[in-house]
Amino acid sequence: MTDEERLEQAMHAYASTVTPTPDWDDVEQRAEAIRRTRMRRRAGLAALGLAAAAVVVVALIPVLGGDDTTTVAVTAPSTTTREATPTTPTTSPATTLPIPPARPPNAIWPFPGGTTFSDPGAVAVSFARYYLRMPDPTVESTALSARVVEIRARRDRPAVTSVTVEESGGDWFVTGARTKNIDLATPEPGNRVTSPMRIRGTSTAFEAQVNWEVREESAGPGRKLGEGFFMGGSNGQFGPFDASLTFAPPSRSAGAIVLFTRSAEDGAVSEATVVPVTFG
Repeated sequence: MTDEERLEQAMHAYASTVTPTPDWDDVEQRAEAIRRTRMRRRAGLAALGLAAAAVVVVALIPVLGGDDTTTVAVTAPSTTTREATPTTPTTSPATTLPIPPARPPNAIWPFPGGTTFSDPGAVAVSFARYYLRMPDPTVESTALSARVVEIRARRDRPAVTSVTVEESGGDWFVTGARTKNIDLATPEPGNRVTSPMRIRGTSTAFEAQVNWEVREESAGPGRKLGEGFFMGGSNGQFGPFDASLTFAPPSRSAGAIVLFTRSAEDGAVSEATVVPVTFG
């Protein structure tokens, strides 16, 4: 192969790797053709959309009625999204039951679970009427400094019973009673007693007779463990007494000794000494 042939072959090989310069007129014609094709496609799609909308409107006219003035409104679906509001669970406040006041350990009246009293005079009158069975008790005086309410069995009765009271949590309780005409020396309040029980003291009463009862806790006049009478002084003259009281076995651990006199006029309770005790 000659040198000229080698040169010609090399030139042809190089020419095959070079991209020829484009014809810009030809490029513009092809671009215009592409734009026209796209426009025709868009026009066709728009025509199809209008035709579909017309079909929907025509279909709705029989449903909406034959009125020529019927207007069909097409509303685009809302794309607005709302954030869910978190729901705070509601809890009912805990019901708190009222706590009853602590009952004094030596309380005699009112009985547990009975009526409560916010006035010391009211609880003393209730005690005299329902526990002692006085006919028409009235308050003679009140000395709260000494925790004492003085009661008469009736307004016209001369004897006075001093009812001792104690307050707890705003409520008042009766813890005992004393009359100067029946002075019980032993047992003392809160002492432990058994049957037979020995009592000692001084008293004065009509015909010297003093009545006694032993009651267990929460027991009224009709529920007695034992009852009777003993003799002391009379007609305003004090005399000693020393008696032995026999009573039935109690079902509760606490109770009271009730000493009282009756009126010669009608037999009603005139005055009383009441001492709380425990049974052992």
